[in-house]
Amino acid sequence: MSNLPPVVAVTGNHAYLRDRYLREFLAFNEKSGRLTERVDGKAPGAVSTSLSGGFLFSAPTQVVVTNLQERDFPLVLEHQDSGSTSTILILFYPGKPRGNTKFGKFLKKIGAHQTFEQPDRWKAPEEAASFVVKEAHVQGFKIDPALASAIVSKVGVDFGMLAFEVFKSGVLAQARGSDKILPEHVKQTMATIGEATFDGLFKAMETAHPKRLARALSQIRAKSRQDMTMGVCRSVGPLAVKWLCSASMKEAGMSDTVAASTMGLNPWYYRNKIVPVAQVWGKSRLEQLVAAFASSERAVLSGQLDPWAGLTCRLLRVCTSPR
Repeated sequence: MSNLPPVVAVTGNHAYLRDRYLREFLAFNEKSGRLTERVDGKAPGAVSTSLSGGFLFSAPTQVVVTNLQERDFPLVLEHQDSGSTSTILILFYPGKPRGNTKFGKFLKKIGAHQTFEQPDRWKAPEEAASFVVKEAHVQGFKIDPALASAIVSKVGVDFGMLAFEVFKSGVLAQARGSDKILPEHVKQTMATIGEATFDGLFKAMETAHPKRLARALSQIRAKSRQDMTMGVCRSVGPLAVKWLCSASMKEAGMSDTVAASTMGLNPWYYRNKIVPVAQVWGKSRLEQLVAAFASSERAVLSGQLDPWAGLTCRLLRVCTSPR
């Protein structure tokens, strides 16, 4: 990230890796004093204003641009050709752009393009195990590839959950003076996964039934030795985002086929597993739901007391709110 380009494109349907890259990219530049702005490309003149310094005058900036419009393609390419990094444009697209579309062809002209794609279903366990090994290395630990595969078989292929498991195991390994995550570390920190099933929670969330939700959360709390706030957020949160995207696309008149393709999902899975739940919750409540998971994650990461109580209150409040 030391040699910053004027324009960076960040795309892909792998939400965890894509969003983490963006967060780390922004944070790295902010440490050197660069300020961050976010603009919606749908707003006329938003991109040109950001390039002219209309937001922050002469301060070095990085501008995250969503919904980039065709009218601004020449402006972005002109900025890229200028070589100026007083303003860095980050073109953010949460999906897999088709190469034969105008936007897809435009992206091929962007020199710095970071894309993060979901692996094929048959290859997902292998990719997830590789991620566990790399994640452990990033946190300063070694882990046997066989143990990484065992974690994937137990937790699944969600990178957010896997990163959380590596983090927990790493904390225990460090406390015991080990630079390697061993089976006993994983066994102790993963005990709650086996003890607290999320099946009841998933069913309650799918039906948006407050009594079932309260019962499912109580069961998880009763069967868990550790706080499960992050586990719930990382397992159900990504689903809530998919439900919200579905509701938004449906409201915009997008067909299920196009919506599934945009989200990088199997059409059958999208139509039968995502759409019905999105319709039960409704867009307004889903926006609140996604915010509830985000707030609960921040509560854990900032060390707040009893984040589980906060998560429970937020979820029940959203579940009982009008559509």
